[in-house]
Formats: sequence, C-alpha cells, structure tokens
Amino acid sequence: AARQAYAARQSTRNGDYDLTANLNDAKTEELEHLQDEIDELEVREADIMQRLDDFDLLYKNRRAPLVQELQDVQEKMQKVGKEIQDILAAAKKEATLGIGPQWLAWVESWTFSFFSNLVVVCNIAVMLLHRRKLFHIWVGQVLDNFFLFWYTLELAIKIGYHQHKLFQGAFSHVWWNWLDLGIVFSGIMDQWVAPAFSALGLADEPQSTTHATSSLQPMRCLRIFRILRVFKLLRAVWEDPLEWTESYEFEIFISIIISINAVIMSLELDYRWVGWAWLENAFLAIYLFELAVRMKRYGSKFFIERSLNLVYNYMDVLMVIGGVLDLWFVPLLIFTQEMLFDMNGEEAEEDIGHTMSLLKLMRIMRVLRLMGLFRTVKPLYRLLLGTLESLKAMQWVLALTLLMLYACAIIWTSLVGKGLMYGGSPPLGAEDGFGSVPRSLFSLFQLMNGDSSPSKFVTTTALGQLLFVAFMVLANWAVLAILTSVVSDNMISASAKARAEDMEVFQTEENNKRVARLRTLFQEIDSDGSGAISQDEWDNLCLDPGLFHELSAAASLSERDLHELFAS
Repeated sequence: AARQAYAARQSTRNGDYDLTANLNDAKTEELEHLQDEIDELEVREADIMQRLDDFDLLYKNRRAPLVQELQDVQEKMQKVGKEIQDILAAAKKEATLGIGPQWLAWVESWTFSFFSNLVVVCNIAVMLLHRRKLFHIWVGQVLDNFFLFWYTLELAIKIGYHQHKLFQGAFSHVWWNWLDLGIVFSGIMDQWVAPAFSALGLADEPQSTTHATSSLQPMRCLRIFRILRVFKLLRAVWEDPLEWTESYEFEIFISIIISINAVIMSLELDYRWVGWAWLENAFLAIYLFELAVRMKRYGSKFFIERSLNLVYNYMDVLMVIGGVLDLWFVPLLIFTQEMLFDMNGEEAEEDIGHTMSLLKLMRIMRVLRLMGLFRTVKPLYRLLLGTLESLKAMQWVLALTLLMLYACAIIWTSLVGKGLMYGGSPPLGAEDGFGSVPRSLFSLFQLMNGDSSPSKFVTTTALGQLLFVAFMVLANWAVLAILTSVVSDNMISASAKARAEDMEVFQTEENNKRVARLRTLFQEIDSDGSGAISQDEWDNLCLDPGLFHELSAAASLSERDLHELFAS
C-alpha cells in the first residue's frame, strides 16, 4: 500500500512540474525545499518498510521450529488419545460382546438404544395422559400392551445375544438388566397373565373399588414396577462423564430456565390455565436433572467442598425436594392407589388428601429457584454477600431495638393503656392499642415504621404529645439511623471484599500471563543460553526497538526504568 502511494505521488509530481513556470523565485525555492524533504521521508519510509519485511521474515523463521514442535506435540496427543480410545473401545466391546449370535450385535448400537429410550419416554407420557383421562380407556390398554411387547422383545433379543452374561458380572453393570427383567415380568403378570386367569375363571375380580380384595390382588402389586420404567432413562446419564456440567453454556441455560420460571410463577397466580401444571413439571424435571448430574459429577464433594458454593448446593437440594414432594410425591401416591386398588382419581385423592395436605406448603419453596440467578450474575452475588454480612452485624442492633421497644411498651402501657396520664380513665380505644405489653409492642413497632394511627388517642394532650415526640426521636431518628448505618457499612465492606477477591484472581491470572511472556522474551534475549543477560546481549537488545518495546510492555516498566534496573 505504501509503495502504491509512493508511485501515485511520483505521477502527481511529474504532472505538477508544468505549474512551476507560474511561480516566482521565492515560491520556487520553497517548493524545491519541500520536495527535498519529502524525498528524504520517502527514503525513510522505504527503509522502514524493508525493515518490517525483514522482521516479518525473521519472526516467521523463528516461529517455524516452535510451530513444527507444536504440530508434533498435537499429532502425538492425537495418536495417544486414539490409542486410549481404542483401548477403552476394546474394553467396552469386550464387556458388551455377547456370546450368542453375532448378527444380534446391533442390539448394543446407538440407534437401538436411542429408539428404546424414545419408547420409554412415550410410555411415561402415555401413563400420565391415561391418568388424566385424555383418551379412551381402550386406547391406553392397546398402547400399554404395545409397550410391554416392545420391552419383552428387547429383553429377549438381549438375552439371545448376551445369554447368561446379561445377568452375571459387576453389580454396577448388571443391575440395569435385572431391573429390565423385573419390569417385563411384572408387566406380563399384570397385563397378560392376570386377565387370562380372569377370562378362564381361575380368579375373581374384586367387586369393591375402595378396598379391593381378590385372588389377583398380589399381581396388582406388581403394577408398581411400571413407575420404575423411568429408571431406564437414567442409564445413559449415569454412564456419561458429565464434563459439560461445568461449562459456561450450561450455566447460562439454567439461568434462562430460572428466569422463565420466575415469570411463569407470577402468571399462574393471576391467570387460570390448565397448562401451568405441565410447565411446572417440566421445570422441576430440568431442576432435578441438573441436581442429579451435578451430584453425579462431584460425588460427596457436592456437600462438603466449600469451593462449590455449599449454600447454593443445599438450597438446590431443598428446593428440588420441596418440588418433588409437591408435584410428584402426592400424585404418585394417588396413582399407586389407582393401580393397586382400582380407585378412581377422586377416591384416591380423598383417601390421602387429609394426611398429605401439609405437603402443599412446599409449593412456597419454589421461590428459592430465584436464588440460582445469583450464581451467574456477579453484581447480584456481591449484593447477596453484603446482605448476609449485614444480617450478622444487625443482630446486636436488633437486640437494642427489641430492648428499647420493650422498655417503651411498659411505659406506654402504664401511661396510656392503664390511663395514668388521664387520671386513671384512659380514652375510648386506647386499650385496644396499649392495653397490654404485647399490644403496646406491636403499636410502637407501627409507630417506628411510620404508621401514626395508634397515636391518635395519645396526641390529644400535651403530655401525650411529648411522649410521642420522645419516642419518635428515640426510635426513628436514633435506632433506625444506627440500623441503616450498620447495614450500609457492612454491605459496602462486603461488596468491596468480594470485588477485591475478584480483582486478586484477575491479577493472579494477569501475572501468570506476564511471567510466561517475560520468560519467552528472556529466552529470545539470552542468545548464549547462559541463563543471564550479559552486557553484549543488553546492548543488542537496546539496538532492537521492537524487542525492547515488547520487554517494556511485558514488564510494565518504562525504557528508563529498564536501563536503571539493568545498571543496578
């Protein structure tokens, strides 16, 4: 670009020489002086451009060995990683390799596993929809039999491929297979064997839906295994390393879910819609999934490691338990009674509604989900720390406030409630606010917070006005001012402490980068590899303005400071 600009100037200069004939001697001499100056600048420009080209070539050649070494290291890493993957794949293949016909090996493929998990999801959805009576009963029966047929077929194929290895081996691997066997066996006994016995007259169906008793009652207890089908979905998550739970994207996703849920919590209180329950169940499933994968990822550290924000961890556990008890536990009990005793939904709810109504209070704990936003928003996190620190410091101010209110309550009860300042006969209504010490405490608390309605019976006399003024000066001006100053001071100090901790972490990272940068520069300057910079190496460095400027920037020192530091 500079060379093109130079050629353009030369062309313009050649065209402008014809205009010099119209200039006088002074202007002509000035123009020649300027032309000489620009010629010198062009020579310097060309020299600098050449030096830049030389530097580019020099650093390109200096980078070449490191680039080649980096490529070799990366290729070696890929090779070693491939060997590790091959070993793990071989071990997994050996563990999953069946001793049966090899043409059944597709049963361990990802496609087959995905389809099986999709069938489980559909089965759970049908169970919930069937309980809500959203389709005809015969449709639910057909779908239930189809799902059971698929589970039976899946288990039969796996038994044919793995044979006895399917149920023998490490417990962590085979217990899933035993669970599948229990689900299939219970389903066959409940959906196929029991109806066959009834059709052949070998067993009697119960006549009462409230307390069902028949020869098929033990088989009905096997229906509980239908609920365990959800555990088939956990296998894929259980065997994953779950490294993605620590990613920034996952934290952002959870924060977005919490924000949406916060909006929906307010909407469902103001607007009636049957879909709110489905949304709440979806949110709870996401929160439970997040908690499960984090607990699986960290293990016991989730409850004891301070670096993992123990307060948030325990709060998440409390919130999820409250949601599960409210949205899933009670409906699960009702659903279980429906399956075991052939009750309808209203009978089951009436049977357990009186004993489980207290669990509905757990719905209030949904508000704790908002606390999850503090994890990702730093200003909110600092504000929360300041609030918590302020609560610690407020305890003595609150004790002082309580003692002051208690002392004033005794005085106001004696003077106003008992009528001492009215000659023994308090005015009508005074006993309602100050007739006893507890009433006086609450009335004075109202006065302290700006509600002057309890004082309308007091300020009718001069003594009452003085009493009112004295209390307001003591409570509003003194105690509240102390409380405000304590809270403000502690919030400021806690926020400053959190900001200082963040700055310390940032400075540590920057210092590590600066040390690595200086190490690279010293390796460049120390041409003889002696581990120290000699006078000749320093002189050569001073002759290289680019390298010297890089050293000055990396060390955060001026050129003068660097010279003085080396001279000392």
